[in-house]
Amino acid sequence: MSCRILIDSNSGISHHQSSIVCPSDHYHHHSPCKRNPTQSRTSYIFTFLNRIIFLRRLRMLKVYMALGAILLVLFFLHRCTLNKSELTTTNEVSKFDLLESPELTKYKYNLNAKSFNDPDIYFVSPSSKISAQATHKHNNVSPSSSSSSTTQLSAASSSASSLSPTNAQLSQTYSTNFTYTLSELDFKQMKNVNIMQVRIREAAKHSWDNYRKYAWGYDMLKPRAKQPDHWFNLGLTIVDAADTLIVMGMENEKNLALDWMENELKFNSENANSNCFEMTIRILAGLLSAYHLTGREKIKQQAIEFGDILLHCYDTESRIIPYSDIDLGTQQAHPPPWNPHSSLSEVASLQLEFRFLSQISLDPKYEQTTFQTSVHIHNITAKRKHKLLPMYINPTTGELEDSVITMGARTDSYYEYLLKQYLQTGIKWLQEDYLDSMDEVASRLLRHTDGSENYTYVAELQPYRTINDTEDSRYLNKMDHLVCFLPGTLALGYYHFSPQAGEYRLKYNLETPPDKLNPRFDSHLSMAKALARTCMHMYSNMGTGLSPEIANFVHSATNDPVDQNQPELQVQSTSAHNILRPEFVESLFYLYHITGLPMYRNQATQVFEAFEKYCRIESGYSAVSDVRHKPETNVNIDETLHRNAPDRMESFWLSETLKYLYLIFCDDKQIVGTILNNYVFNTEGHMFPIK
Repeated sequence: MSCRILIDSNSGISHHQSSIVCPSDHYHHHSPCKRNPTQSRTSYIFTFLNRIIFLRRLRMLKVYMALGAILLVLFFLHRCTLNKSELTTTNEVSKFDLLESPELTKYKYNLNAKSFNDPDIYFVSPSSKISAQATHKHNNVSPSSSSSSTTQLSAASSSASSLSPTNAQLSQTYSTNFTYTLSELDFKQMKNVNIMQVRIREAAKHSWDNYRKYAWGYDMLKPRAKQPDHWFNLGLTIVDAADTLIVMGMENEKNLALDWMENELKFNSENANSNCFEMTIRILAGLLSAYHLTGREKIKQQAIEFGDILLHCYDTESRIIPYSDIDLGTQQAHPPPWNPHSSLSEVASLQLEFRFLSQISLDPKYEQTTFQTSVHIHNITAKRKHKLLPMYINPTTGELEDSVITMGARTDSYYEYLLKQYLQTGIKWLQEDYLDSMDEVASRLLRHTDGSENYTYVAELQPYRTINDTEDSRYLNKMDHLVCFLPGTLALGYYHFSPQAGEYRLKYNLETPPDKLNPRFDSHLSMAKALARTCMHMYSNMGTGLSPEIANFVHSATNDPVDQNQPELQVQSTSAHNILRPEFVESLFYLYHITGLPMYRNQATQVFEAFEKYCRIESGYSAVSDVRHKPETNVNIDETLHRNAPDRMESFWLSETLKYLYLIFCDDKQIVGTILNNYVFNTEGHMFPIK
């Protein structure tokens, strides 16, 4: 009889130990079997040999297991070394030229660029760690072309966005890791909240509570009628206001908004004429900013779903210039009913949003589809003598249409996004295009009134109509309130890149590498201050203290003197309304926190007091029909100022105007510095990290 080898699972013996069991004994751990006197010598020897063989096998098993463990450790060390090498090696990175125009200096599209400081390299994030296979076209896109211009445009599209060049297989790297970012907790714990912030937060609560009471789930509130207002049928105010509620630390309101966005928001609206640009800057951007600040995964998935729908705006013959409108039900894009063209601002102000969507989704198609528009416009601009562009572009041919040149409606955010895309990406030609444009604003559009006030304003330039037109005769001496965004953009560029702005950067510990500084930014702060002064007078010169939609300025096209008795700043009855716009307080946010000059906070206080006095009503905040004249004290303000005004509390009142006012009075230096250094606001006031 022989001993049996058992592994006792209940005895605490590991698989490296064994128990030798003999027929006549119980367990004798680690001891030889006794020989039975009746057992033959041959049998005993056979049993003894079996034991020796088993022990040798056991020792070999231990050796094999030890070798396996060593090999496993070596394998993981090898993988770690390989990954580190992939992140730090730049010599083997795939690149390709986006631009084909011989007039342009080629720049490289570096898909794993290591350094934010390389001015000629485009990359998505300086801390890239996660690679995603690239594809530049969204689903169900088939190329079509019916003209030579469209053929050229398709070729430009291939050059600009295709990640499948002949000699390289390219992958796009995105990262959701940003070094210094903010979260909802930072705003909840904001330090030194002051009385003005408390008042502004109460104004936001008054707006929100009445929207919730009378228009919950609808796009906007009609505050005088106490009814919902339809536009996209997407709960616009909820999505647009969510990050403002986070910034202001309004916990209950924030949770209501986020829960609705997660559980109730649906993108199956039957509105046939939903504007692609407005839905991008308001809905998509609102989702992206809310996700960034809260980390709620379901909101990110909502943003991805909506981004996929909006990509259909690019279902045009050019594949580069999107249509203006889309039917959300059928996902068919088309021009607006009133114009076959797209606005410059609409097609060139989608890139911040879709680039950030690519970063959080690890899918490059969103950025590539929209950024090819920027590349195409850059190619056009490089061939033009003048760098300021007309307001319309043809979505079929990709050609600019002869139309008004303005910094106001339909072009404004194109120039804003040149700078902010540069801050987001580091692409050198974006900075150059921005600087060229601002130089031309200063030389061609910046004008001064002829009276003692000497207001500085940005005029508009009409296209040539007859052969007898002179450039001076083409000027329109008017400025939209929309142009009041420009002082803030100028100040932001100055802060980041002017050699003269060192003291301002030092205040917030911003270190701009010397090779990034550019003296062409030096004049931008003085231009910003001059324009901000005019914008403030657009408020203070009015009887209500509120700005009109458009101001006209007295400027003589000849050397003849002008009538000194007429105001240098005038307002026509057709443009005397105010709809709670944010552009001026946006500029005050940048100017106050960059320069520290108290007058900018004082101006913000005056603007807020005017909103409170003349726009606040029992059921929200109303637009004003005529800002020029102060109502008599015994006259009903609602009848005098609100009766003929649009009955709509715009979503940007919460998403921008009140947010910027709140942040102007923020004394938490860490929050302000982080915003100035590491974020850009999109043109609807939503926050995206840039570094």
